[in-house]
Amino acid sequence: MERENLDGTGLVFSGVDDLAAEVELLSQNQEFMDFLAKRSQSSKRLSLAEARQRLGIS
Repeated sequence: MERENLDGTGLVFSGVDDLAAEVELLSQNQEFMDFLAKRSQSSKRLSLAEARQRLGIS
C-alpha cells in the first residue's frame, strides 16, 4: 500500500515478510544510500559496553 503525504513525500507499507523487496527498494533510494555512505565514514564509534554504560544498563 502506498500513501502520499500532503508535502508530496510518499510512504510504502508492506508485509513483514517482504524483506527482499524492502532491501531492493532501499537500494534504489539514492537519498538513503547517500545517508548510509555518509554514516559509514563517521569515526564516532561506541563499544557495546560503552553504550550500555551511557544508558545505565548492564
